[in-house]
Amino acid sequence: MTIHRGKVYAVSQAGVFCDGESLCRPDWRVLAVAAEGSRLWLGGGVSGESGIIGHFDLERQAMGERREVGTDLVYDLAVSPNRSEVSWADAAGRVRTLATETVDLTEPDIHERMKHEGIARVVAYGPHGGPLASGGRDGAVILHQAAPADREASRRLQEHTAGVESLAFSPDGQWIASGSIDAKVRWHRVADGRLIRTYQGLGMEDEPVVGRLMARVLSLAWGEIEGVSRLIAGTSTGGLYELSQESSRWERIAQLDVGSIHSLAIQAGGNLLIGSQAREVLSRPLLEAR
Repeated sequence: MTIHRGKVYAVSQAGVFCDGESLCRPDWRVLAVAAEGSRLWLGGGVSGESGIIGHFDLERQAMGERREVGTDLVYDLAVSPNRSEVSWADAAGRVRTLATETVDLTEPDIHERMKHEGIARVVAYGPHGGPLASGGRDGAVILHQAAPADREASRRLQEHTAGVESLAFSPDGQWIASGSIDAKVRWHRVADGRLIRTYQGLGMEDEPVVGRLMARVLSLAWGEIEGVSRLIAGTSTGGLYELSQESSRWERIAQLDVGSIHSLAIQAGGNLLIGSQAREVLSRPLLEAR
């Protein structure tokens, strides 16, 4: 899910949607979407066969170029804040980057980043020219150098005890939060990778001890509303949580009957957009959820 020019774009097994209306249904599984200018970049593929990136032309309302970039599914992709590059994560643990000015995807100049030791699940760019970050099933968060070719200088943050499923940078770009299937969110300082705090047990307040690892933190959103920074997490059990930025405390702000919450985004007006197993993207006023 992404917000672009005031519109909400989302993807599911049924295709690509804009504000709930169908845009297209490619003949491959679309797992991720990011916006850049007049294009939507799409990532996905055919399970067990291929990883694909492509784009949808918003002006022509038609699919543009597409390319198989491997035999492993593309799980996530992101466009840099200056719109100059798009990066993606795949099932082989690779994190790769392509210049968005590339018109012909048949022979693109793809740059390899530092690789994960397991499936690479999520990528995100920091605001204001911040770094590219990725998270993987190896439990690591990697802060990649700005220069795609400078892989050796990238920093690996090995803090989670299970796979990383979600990432979010703070609005000022100084901090990064990572959510995992270990029911934890960890908060690091971007400048040096220092662990600041850990939030434990999200989604476990109603679970017996034996089931605690069932509540996975699948989504994060970090935004500023009326001058106040808000960090929100969504879990596999449908819980929405606000994480304190003063301590390691958290509070459940809603329990939704929508299955897993796979994606979150905060709109400028203060609404929280929720991508889940429901048919439509849900909207919830965050100003009322304090």
